[in-house]
Amino acid sequence: MTEPRTRILGTACDMILADGIEGFSLRRLARCIGVTAPALYKHFDSKEDVLRAVVAEGYRTFGAYLYRALEGPTPRERFALAGQAYVAFAMEQPRYYEVIHLSPALLGFMELPEEAVGPACATRQFLEDRVRECMEAGVLKPDDSTAVATMVWAASHGIVSLYLGGLLPVPRDEFPAYFRSTIMRLFTGIGGPEFTVADPSSLPAAVTSQRQTVT
Repeated sequence: MTEPRTRILGTACDMILADGIEGFSLRRLARCIGVTAPALYKHFDSKEDVLRAVVAEGYRTFGAYLYRALEGPTPRERFALAGQAYVAFAMEQPRYYEVIHLSPALLGFMELPEEAVGPACATRQFLEDRVRECMEAGVLKPDDSTAVATMVWAASHGIVSLYLGGLLPVPRDEFPAYFRSTIMRLFTGIGGPEFTVADPSSLPAAVTSQRQTVT
Protein backbone atom coordinates (compact mmCIF):
# COMPACT_ATOMS: atom_id res chain seq x y z
CA MET A 1 0.00 0.00 0.00
CA THR A 2 1.44 3.35 -1.00
CA GLU A 3 -0.73 5.44 1.31
CA PRO A 4 0.61 6.00 4.85
CA ARG A 5 -1.47 4.34 7.53
CA THR A 6 -1.98 7.68 9.25
CA ARG A 7 -3.68 9.12 6.16
CA ILE A 8 -5.91 6.08 5.72
CA LEU A 9 -7.10 6.16 9.33
CA GLY A 10 -7.41 9.94 9.30
CA THR A 11 -9.59 9.84 6.19
CA ALA A 12 -11.66 7.07 7.73
CA CYS A 13 -12.13 9.30 10.81
CA ASP A 14 -13.39 12.15 8.67
CA MET A 15 -15.85 9.89 6.86
CA ILE A 16 -17.20 8.38 10.08
CA LEU A 17 -17.69 11.76 11.73
CA ALA A 18 -19.31 13.24 8.64
CA ASP A 19 -21.59 10.40 7.57
CA GLY A 20 -21.65 7.83 10.37
CA ILE A 21 -20.90 4.18 9.89
CA GLU A 22 -23.89 3.79 7.55
CA GLY A 23 -22.10 5.79 4.88
CA PHE A 24 -18.72 4.15 5.46
CA SER A 25 -17.26 1.37 3.34
CA LEU A 26 -13.83 0.21 2.24
CA ARG A 27 -14.65 0.96 -1.38
CA ARG A 28 -15.66 4.52 -0.58
CA LEU A 29 -12.58 4.92 1.64
CA ALA A 30 -10.39 3.71 -1.23
CA ARG A 31 -11.92 6.26 -3.57
CA CYS A 32 -11.37 9.07 -1.06
CA ILE A 33 -7.66 8.34 -0.69
CA GLY A 34 -7.14 7.50 -4.37
CA VAL A 35 -6.30 3.80 -4.21
CA THR A 36 -8.09 0.67 -5.36
CA ALA A 37 -10.36 -1.29 -3.06
CA PRO A 38 -8.23 -4.45 -3.47
CA ALA A 39 -5.25 -2.48 -2.16
CA LEU A 40 -7.12 -1.75 1.07
CA TYR A 41 -8.43 -5.32 1.34
CA LYS A 42 -4.83 -6.50 1.51
CA HIS A 43 -4.54 -4.76 4.87
CA PHE A 44 -8.09 -4.70 6.24
CA ASP A 45 -10.52 -7.60 5.99
CA SER A 46 -13.60 -5.46 6.51
CA LYS A 47 -14.82 -2.01 7.40
CA GLU A 48 -15.08 -3.24 11.01
CA ASP A 49 -11.32 -3.81 10.97
CA VAL A 50 -10.81 -0.20 9.90
CA LEU A 51 -13.18 1.06 12.59
CA ARG A 52 -11.35 -0.88 15.27
CA ALA A 53 -8.02 0.45 14.01
CA VAL A 54 -9.35 4.01 14.05
CA VAL A 55 -10.47 3.81 17.68
CA ALA A 56 -7.25 2.12 18.78
CA GLU A 57 -5.14 4.72 16.98
CA GLY A 58 -7.17 7.49 18.59
CA TYR A 59 -6.40 6.21 22.08
CA ARG A 60 -2.75 5.58 21.24
CA THR A 61 -2.43 9.15 19.98
CA PHE A 62 -4.19 10.45 23.09
CA GLY A 63 -1.75 8.53 25.27
CA ALA A 64 1.25 9.86 23.37
CA TYR A 65 0.13 13.41 24.15
CA LEU A 66 -0.57 12.68 27.81
CA TYR A 67 2.73 10.95 28.46
CA ARG A 68 4.54 14.20 27.70
CA ALA A 69 3.41 15.28 31.17
CA LEU A 70 5.86 12.83 32.73
CA GLU A 71 8.58 15.38 31.97
CA GLY A 72 7.29 17.46 34.88
CA PRO A 73 9.51 17.13 37.97
CA THR A 74 6.72 17.40 40.58
CA PRO A 75 3.18 16.00 40.93
CA ARG A 76 1.71 19.50 40.55
CA GLU A 77 3.66 20.16 37.35
CA ARG A 78 2.83 16.74 35.90
CA PHE A 79 -0.83 17.40 36.64
CA ALA A 80 -0.67 20.80 34.93
CA LEU A 81 1.21 19.39 31.95
CA ALA A 82 -1.39 16.64 31.62
CA GLY A 83 -4.06 19.31 31.31
CA GLN A 84 -2.05 21.14 28.67
CA ALA A 85 -1.54 17.87 26.78
CA TYR A 86 -5.26 17.14 26.94
CA VAL A 87 -6.08 20.48 25.33
CA ALA A 88 -3.29 20.11 22.76
CA PHE A 89 -4.64 16.70 21.74
CA ALA A 90 -8.16 18.07 21.34
CA MET A 91 -7.04 21.06 19.29
CA GLU A 92 -4.42 19.33 17.14
CA GLN A 93 -6.19 15.99 16.70
CA PRO A 94 -9.89 16.91 16.84
CA ARG A 95 -10.98 13.99 14.65
CA TYR A 96 -9.43 11.44 17.04
CA TYR A 97 -10.67 13.37 20.06
CA GLU A 98 -14.23 13.09 18.81
CA VAL A 99 -13.95 9.44 17.81
CA ILE A 100 -12.64 8.18 21.16
CA HIS A 101 -15.47 9.96 22.94
CA LEU A 102 -18.15 8.41 20.76
CA SER A 103 -20.26 5.62 22.19
CA PRO A 104 -19.07 2.25 20.81
CA ALA A 105 -22.65 1.67 19.68
CA LEU A 106 -22.37 4.59 17.25
CA LEU A 107 -19.45 2.77 15.64
CA GLY A 108 -21.34 -0.50 15.43
CA PHE A 109 -19.73 -2.19 18.45
CA MET A 110 -21.37 -3.69 21.51
CA GLU A 111 -18.38 -2.55 23.57
CA LEU A 112 -14.99 -0.94 23.11
CA PRO A 113 -13.00 -2.90 20.50
CA GLU A 114 -10.37 -5.22 21.98
CA GLU A 115 -7.59 -3.40 20.12
CA ALA A 116 -8.53 -0.17 21.95
CA VAL A 117 -9.05 -1.58 25.44
CA GLY A 118 -5.36 -1.53 26.41
CA PRO A 119 -4.65 2.04 25.23
CA ALA A 120 -7.95 3.27 26.70
CA CYS A 121 -7.25 1.72 30.11
CA ALA A 122 -3.73 3.14 30.05
CA THR A 123 -4.94 6.69 29.49
CA ARG A 124 -7.52 6.42 32.27
CA GLN A 125 -4.90 5.00 34.63
CA PHE A 126 -2.50 7.78 33.68
CA LEU A 127 -5.04 10.45 34.64
CA GLU A 128 -5.87 8.67 37.89
CA ASP A 129 -2.16 8.40 38.74
CA ARG A 130 -1.72 12.14 38.30
CA VAL A 131 -4.62 12.78 40.67
CA ARG A 132 -3.43 10.25 43.25
CA GLU A 133 0.11 11.60 43.42
CA CYS A 134 -1.25 15.14 43.79
CA MET A 135 -3.34 13.96 46.73
CA GLU A 136 -0.29 12.33 48.31
CA ALA A 137 1.66 15.58 47.86
CA GLY A 138 -1.13 17.71 49.36
CA VAL A 139 -1.87 19.47 46.07
CA LEU A 140 -5.36 17.95 46.11
CA LYS A 141 -7.48 17.01 49.11
CA PRO A 142 -7.45 13.31 50.09
CA ASP A 143 -10.33 11.55 48.37
CA ASP A 144 -11.19 8.67 46.06
CA SER A 145 -8.64 9.21 43.29
CA THR A 146 -10.74 7.30 40.73
CA ALA A 147 -13.82 9.40 41.43
CA VAL A 148 -11.89 12.69 41.35
CA ALA A 149 -10.06 11.73 38.14
CA THR A 150 -13.42 10.92 36.56
CA MET A 151 -14.81 14.29 37.67
CA VAL A 152 -11.80 16.17 36.29
CA TRP A 153 -11.97 14.26 33.00
CA ALA A 154 -15.71 14.92 32.72
CA ALA A 155 -15.23 18.63 33.38
CA SER A 156 -12.35 18.83 30.90
CA HIS A 157 -14.32 16.99 28.25
CA GLY A 158 -17.30 19.26 28.77
CA ILE A 159 -15.27 22.43 28.27
CA VAL A 160 -13.43 21.06 25.24
CA SER A 161 -16.63 19.73 23.66
CA LEU A 162 -18.32 23.10 24.01
CA TYR A 163 -15.32 24.72 22.34
CA LEU A 164 -15.08 22.20 19.49
CA GLY A 165 -18.82 22.49 18.96
CA GLY A 166 -18.51 26.25 18.46
CA LEU A 167 -20.49 27.02 21.61
CA LEU A 168 -17.73 28.99 23.35
CA PRO A 169 -16.88 32.38 21.79
CA VAL A 170 -13.19 32.01 22.55
CA PRO A 171 -10.45 32.60 19.92
CA ARG A 172 -8.32 29.53 19.21
CA ASP A 173 -5.12 31.05 20.56
CA GLU A 174 -6.86 31.98 23.81
CA PHE A 175 -8.61 28.69 24.47
CA PRO A 176 -5.75 26.95 26.38
CA ALA A 177 -5.66 29.80 28.91
CA TYR A 178 -9.47 29.83 29.07
CA PHE A 179 -9.44 26.09 29.77
CA ARG A 180 -6.90 26.47 32.58
CA SER A 181 -8.76 29.32 34.21
CA THR A 182 -12.07 27.46 34.06
CA ILE A 183 -10.61 24.27 35.50
CA MET A 184 -8.97 26.40 38.21
CA ARG A 185 -12.43 27.23 39.49
CA LEU A 186 -13.01 23.54 40.07
CA PHE A 187 -9.68 23.12 41.82
CA THR A 188 -10.44 25.85 44.35
CA GLY A 189 -12.93 23.35 45.76
CA ILE A 190 -10.84 20.18 45.65
CA GLY A 191 -7.37 21.66 46.16
CA GLY A 192 -5.36 20.67 49.20
CA PRO A 193 -3.08 22.89 51.35
CA GLU A 194 -0.21 22.77 48.86
CA PHE A 195 -2.57 23.95 46.14
CA THR A 196 -4.23 26.76 48.05
CA VAL A 197 -0.95 28.33 49.18
CA ALA A 198 0.60 28.21 45.71
CA ASP A 199 2.29 31.38 44.54
CA PRO A 200 -0.16 33.14 42.17
CA SER A 201 2.79 34.35 40.11
CA SER A 202 3.39 30.74 39.03
CA LEU A 203 0.01 30.66 37.31
CA PRO A 204 -0.81 31.97 33.82
CA ALA A 205 -2.12 35.53 33.82
CA ALA A 206 -5.59 34.44 32.71
CA VAL A 207 -5.77 31.95 35.59
CA THR A 208 -4.68 34.51 38.16
CA SER A 209 -7.31 36.93 36.90
CA GLN A 210 -10.04 34.31 37.17
CA ARG A 211 -8.98 33.34 40.70
CA GLN A 212 -9.11 36.97 41.84
CA THR A 213 -12.59 37.28 40.35
CA VAL A 214 -13.78 34.14 42.15
CA THR A 215 -12.35 35.16 45.49
